[in-house]
Amino acid sequence: MGPFTKEYILAMLYLMAAAFSGVTVISVSRVWTHWSPVLDTCIDIRCGCILYATRSAHLAVGGDNYLCHFASFSSVPVVILGLLLAGYHIFRACTIKAKITTLESMYRYQSRNGGDVVLLNSHHHQHIAVIGNPDWKLLALLSGLVSILLAANAAILTEGFFETCQEFRSALVKALSGGTPALAAVVRERLSCNAVFDLMDYMEQNIVKNGTQGKLEYFHKEILDTSFYLQIGIVASWFNLVIWVVTLTCNSLLAKSVAQFVSRIAN
Repeated sequence: MGPFTKEYILAMLYLMAAAFSGVTVISVSRVWTHWSPVLDTCIDIRCGCILYATRSAHLAVGGDNYLCHFASFSSVPVVILGLLLAGYHIFRACTIKAKITTLESMYRYQSRNGGDVVLLNSHHHQHIAVIGNPDWKLLALLSGLVSILLAANAAILTEGFFETCQEFRSALVKALSGGTPALAAVVRERLSCNAVFDLMDYMEQNIVKNGTQGKLEYFHKEILDTSFYLQIGIVASWFNLVIWVVTLTCNSLLAKSVAQFVSRIAN
Protein backbone atom coordinates (compact mmCIF):
# COMPACT_ATOMS: atom_id res chain seq x y z
CA MET A 1 0.00 0.00 0.00
CA GLY A 2 1.48 3.34 -1.06
CA PRO A 3 1.79 6.40 1.19
CA PHE A 4 -0.98 8.27 -0.67
CA THR A 5 -3.42 5.39 -0.11
CA LYS A 6 -2.57 5.24 3.61
CA GLU A 7 -3.09 8.96 4.09
CA TYR A 8 -6.33 8.90 2.07
CA ILE A 9 -7.79 5.98 4.08
CA LEU A 10 -6.93 7.60 7.42
CA ALA A 11 -8.42 10.93 6.29
CA MET A 12 -11.69 9.23 5.26
CA LEU A 13 -11.85 7.33 8.56
CA TYR A 14 -11.44 10.53 10.58
CA LEU A 15 -14.05 12.34 8.47
CA MET A 16 -16.56 9.53 9.01
CA ALA A 17 -15.78 9.55 12.74
CA ALA A 18 -16.43 13.31 12.91
CA ALA A 19 -19.73 12.85 11.04
CA PHE A 20 -20.93 10.07 13.36
CA SER A 21 -19.94 12.15 16.40
CA GLY A 22 -21.96 15.08 15.06
CA VAL A 23 -24.99 12.84 14.54
CA THR A 24 -24.74 11.60 18.14
CA VAL A 25 -24.48 15.12 19.54
CA ILE A 26 -27.43 16.45 17.55
CA SER A 27 -29.79 13.50 18.09
CA VAL A 28 -29.20 13.07 21.83
CA SER A 29 -29.28 16.83 22.50
CA ARG A 30 -32.57 17.11 20.60
CA VAL A 31 -34.24 14.44 22.73
CA TRP A 32 -32.75 15.75 25.98
CA THR A 33 -33.92 19.35 25.48
CA HIS A 34 -37.35 18.11 24.38
CA TRP A 35 -37.98 15.91 27.43
CA SER A 36 -36.22 17.98 30.09
CA PRO A 37 -39.29 20.14 30.99
CA VAL A 38 -41.36 16.97 31.41
CA LEU A 39 -38.94 14.83 33.39
CA ASP A 40 -37.20 17.46 35.54
CA THR A 41 -39.53 16.99 38.51
CA CYS A 42 -36.93 16.55 41.28
CA ILE A 43 -36.53 19.02 44.12
CA ASP A 44 -32.84 18.98 45.06
CA ILE A 45 -31.19 17.90 41.79
CA ARG A 46 -31.68 18.40 38.07
CA CYS A 47 -33.18 15.21 36.67
CA GLY A 48 -34.39 16.02 33.17
CA CYS A 49 -32.47 13.32 31.31
CA ILE A 50 -34.44 10.86 29.19
CA LEU A 51 -31.85 8.17 29.94
CA TYR A 52 -32.53 6.04 33.05
CA ALA A 53 -35.90 7.77 33.52
CA THR A 54 -38.48 6.27 35.89
CA ARG A 55 -42.27 6.38 36.04
CA SER A 56 -44.33 6.35 39.21
CA ALA A 57 -48.09 6.15 39.43
CA HIS A 58 -48.50 9.91 39.04
CA LEU A 59 -45.22 11.35 37.82
CA ALA A 60 -42.40 10.76 35.34
CA VAL A 61 -38.91 11.37 36.72
CA GLY A 62 -35.83 11.67 34.52
CA GLY A 63 -32.30 10.54 35.11
CA ASP A 64 -29.52 12.77 36.36
CA ASN A 65 -28.70 15.61 33.98
CA TYR A 66 -25.01 14.67 34.13
CA LEU A 67 -25.85 11.55 32.14
CA CYS A 68 -27.29 13.55 29.26
CA HIS A 69 -24.46 16.08 29.55
CA PHE A 70 -21.96 13.29 29.04
CA ALA A 71 -23.98 11.49 26.35
CA SER A 72 -24.49 14.70 24.38
CA PHE A 73 -21.26 16.64 24.76
CA SER A 74 -18.58 13.98 25.15
CA SER A 75 -18.60 13.61 21.36
CA VAL A 76 -17.99 17.34 20.71
CA PRO A 77 -14.19 17.15 21.17
CA VAL A 78 -14.22 13.99 19.04
CA VAL A 79 -15.79 16.01 16.20
CA ILE A 80 -13.03 18.63 16.46
CA LEU A 81 -10.25 16.06 16.75
CA GLY A 82 -11.60 14.06 13.81
CA LEU A 83 -11.75 17.13 11.57
CA LEU A 84 -8.24 18.22 12.55
CA LEU A 85 -6.73 14.79 11.91
CA ALA A 86 -8.65 14.43 8.63
CA GLY A 87 -7.31 17.79 7.47
CA TYR A 88 -3.79 16.81 8.51
CA HIS A 89 -3.84 13.57 6.53
CA ILE A 90 -5.47 15.25 3.52
CA PHE A 91 -2.65 17.82 3.58
CA ARG A 92 -0.06 15.05 3.72
CA ALA A 93 -1.76 13.21 0.85
CA CYS A 94 -1.78 16.36 -1.28
CA THR A 95 1.92 17.07 -0.64
CA ILE A 96 3.16 13.65 -1.68
CA LYS A 97 5.44 14.17 -4.67
CA ALA A 98 6.68 11.61 -7.14
CA LYS A 99 10.13 12.40 -8.42
CA ILE A 100 11.35 10.73 -11.61
CA THR A 101 15.08 10.21 -11.85
CA THR A 102 16.46 9.28 -15.26
CA LEU A 103 19.74 7.43 -15.53
CA GLU A 104 21.22 7.35 -18.99
CA SER A 105 23.81 4.87 -20.19
CA MET A 106 25.70 5.30 -23.45
CA TYR A 107 27.00 2.37 -25.44
CA ARG A 108 29.24 2.67 -28.50
CA TYR A 109 29.28 -0.04 -31.16
CA GLN A 110 31.22 -0.34 -34.40
CA SER A 111 29.13 -1.07 -37.46
CA ARG A 112 30.14 -3.34 -40.32
CA ASN A 113 31.02 -0.47 -42.64
CA GLY A 114 33.47 0.93 -40.10
CA GLY A 115 31.25 3.64 -38.62
CA ASP A 116 30.32 4.08 -35.00
CA VAL A 117 26.79 3.46 -33.71
CA VAL A 118 25.82 5.05 -30.41
CA LEU A 119 22.96 3.53 -28.36
CA LEU A 120 21.42 5.45 -25.47
CA ASN A 121 19.76 3.39 -22.74
CA SER A 122 17.60 5.18 -20.16
CA HIS A 123 16.43 3.89 -16.78
CA HIS A 124 13.66 5.66 -14.89
CA HIS A 125 13.39 5.43 -11.11
CA GLN A 126 10.45 6.82 -9.16
CA HIS A 127 10.97 8.18 -5.64
CA ILE A 128 8.05 9.11 -3.39
CA ALA A 129 8.71 12.12 -1.17
CA VAL A 130 6.42 12.72 1.85
CA ILE A 131 6.70 15.82 4.00
CA GLY A 132 7.62 14.84 7.53
CA ASN A 133 6.63 11.76 9.46
CA PRO A 134 3.87 11.83 12.10
CA ASP A 135 4.34 10.39 15.54
CA TRP A 136 2.30 7.24 15.00
CA LYS A 137 2.65 6.25 18.65
CA LEU A 138 1.04 9.52 19.75
CA LEU A 139 -1.77 9.09 17.22
CA ALA A 140 -2.32 5.52 18.42
CA LEU A 141 -2.50 6.78 22.01
CA LEU A 142 -5.06 9.44 21.04
CA SER A 143 -7.13 6.83 19.19
CA GLY A 144 -7.05 4.57 22.23
CA LEU A 145 -8.20 7.33 24.60
CA VAL A 146 -11.00 8.38 22.25
CA SER A 147 -12.08 4.74 21.91
CA ILE A 148 -12.42 4.45 25.70
CA LEU A 149 -14.46 7.68 25.82
CA LEU A 150 -16.76 6.52 23.01
CA ALA A 151 -17.18 3.07 24.56
CA ALA A 152 -18.46 4.71 27.76
CA ASN A 153 -20.71 7.02 25.74
CA ALA A 154 -22.21 4.18 23.68
CA ALA A 155 -22.72 2.02 26.78
CA ILE A 156 -24.55 4.79 28.68
CA LEU A 157 -26.76 5.57 25.68
CA THR A 158 -27.66 1.93 25.08
CA GLU A 159 -28.26 0.96 28.70
CA GLY A 160 -30.12 4.21 29.46
CA PHE A 161 -32.40 3.66 26.47
CA PHE A 162 -33.39 0.15 27.56
CA GLU A 163 -33.70 1.13 31.25
CA THR A 164 -36.17 3.90 30.37
CA CYS A 165 -38.04 1.53 28.07
CA GLN A 166 -38.32 -1.09 30.83
CA GLU A 167 -39.48 1.45 33.42
CA PHE A 168 -42.29 2.83 31.28
CA ARG A 169 -43.30 -0.65 30.11
CA SER A 170 -43.65 -1.68 33.77
CA ALA A 171 -45.71 1.45 34.44
CA LEU A 172 -48.03 0.54 31.57
CA VAL A 173 -48.42 -2.99 32.90
CA LYS A 174 -49.33 -1.65 36.35
CA ALA A 175 -51.86 0.75 34.84
CA LEU A 176 -53.50 -2.08 32.89
CA SER A 177 -53.33 -4.67 35.66
CA GLY A 178 -56.73 -3.66 36.99
CA GLY A 179 -58.34 -4.20 33.61
CA THR A 180 -57.88 -7.04 31.16
CA PRO A 181 -55.02 -9.34 32.28
CA ALA A 182 -54.41 -10.43 28.70
CA LEU A 183 -53.76 -6.83 27.62
CA ALA A 184 -51.26 -6.34 30.44
CA ALA A 185 -49.50 -9.56 29.41
CA VAL A 186 -49.27 -8.37 25.80
CA VAL A 187 -47.71 -5.09 26.91
CA ARG A 188 -45.23 -6.89 29.17
CA GLU A 189 -44.20 -9.61 26.71
CA ARG A 190 -44.71 -8.21 23.20
CA LEU A 191 -44.62 -4.41 23.28
CA SER A 192 -41.34 -3.22 21.72
CA CYS A 193 -39.30 -0.29 22.96
CA ASN A 194 -40.28 1.64 19.84
CA ALA A 195 -43.94 1.28 20.80
CA VAL A 196 -43.21 2.18 24.44
CA PHE A 197 -41.49 5.43 23.44
CA ASP A 198 -44.29 6.18 20.98
CA LEU A 199 -46.78 5.93 23.84
CA MET A 200 -44.57 8.24 25.88
CA ASP A 201 -44.51 10.77 23.04
CA TYR A 202 -48.30 11.00 22.99
CA MET A 203 -49.26 10.38 26.62
CA GLU A 204 -46.75 12.34 28.70
CA GLN A 205 -47.47 16.03 29.25
CA ASN A 206 -45.47 19.04 30.32
CA ILE A 207 -46.02 20.18 33.90
CA VAL A 208 -45.66 23.84 34.86
CA LYS A 209 -46.24 25.28 38.32
CA ASN A 210 -48.45 28.34 38.44
CA GLY A 211 -46.66 30.76 40.76
CA THR A 212 -49.68 32.90 41.61
CA GLN A 213 -52.08 30.13 42.58
CA GLY A 214 -49.57 27.44 43.53
CA LYS A 215 -51.18 24.90 41.25
CA LEU A 216 -49.77 22.57 38.62
CA GLU A 217 -50.83 23.28 35.08
CA TYR A 218 -50.62 20.66 32.32
CA PHE A 219 -50.29 21.24 28.61
CA HIS A 220 -49.45 19.02 25.66
CA LYS A 221 -45.96 19.32 24.28
CA GLU A 222 -44.70 19.00 20.73
CA ILE A 223 -44.73 15.43 19.45
CA LEU A 224 -41.24 14.06 18.83
CA ASP A 225 -40.20 10.64 17.54
CA THR A 226 -38.09 9.92 20.62
CA SER A 227 -37.28 6.32 19.75
CA PHE A 228 -35.99 7.28 16.30
CA TYR A 229 -33.66 10.02 17.59
CA LEU A 230 -32.30 7.87 20.41
CA GLN A 231 -31.68 4.87 18.18
CA ILE A 232 -29.93 7.04 15.59
CA GLY A 233 -27.67 8.36 18.34
CA ILE A 234 -26.97 4.85 19.66
CA VAL A 235 -26.15 3.40 16.21
CA ALA A 236 -23.94 6.40 15.36
CA SER A 237 -22.06 6.07 18.66
CA TRP A 238 -21.30 2.37 18.11
CA PHE A 239 -20.22 2.92 14.49
CA ASN A 240 -18.04 5.77 15.71
CA LEU A 241 -16.42 3.48 18.26
CA VAL A 242 -15.67 0.89 15.56
CA ILE A 243 -14.02 3.52 13.36
CA TRP A 244 -11.76 4.74 16.15
CA VAL A 245 -10.76 1.16 16.99
CA VAL A 246 -9.81 0.74 13.31
CA THR A 247 -7.72 3.94 13.42
CA LEU A 248 -6.09 2.68 16.61
CA THR A 249 -5.14 -0.53 14.81
CA CYS A 250 -3.82 1.33 11.75
CA ASN A 251 -1.75 3.78 13.79
CA SER A 252 -0.35 0.96 15.93
CA LEU A 253 0.68 -1.02 12.84
CA LEU A 254 2.31 2.04 11.29
CA ALA A 255 4.17 2.78 14.53
CA LYS A 256 5.39 -0.82 14.63
CA SER A 257 6.59 -0.71 11.00
CA VAL A 258 8.49 2.54 11.61
CA ALA A 259 10.12 1.08 14.73
CA GLN A 260 11.20 -2.03 12.80
CA PHE A 261 12.61 0.12 9.97
CA VAL A 262 14.62 2.25 12.42
CA SER A 263 15.87 -0.91 14.13
CA ARG A 264 17.09 -2.36 10.82
CA ILE A 265 18.95 0.86 10.00
CA ALA A 266 20.56 0.95 13.44
CA ASN A 267 21.80 -2.59 13.06
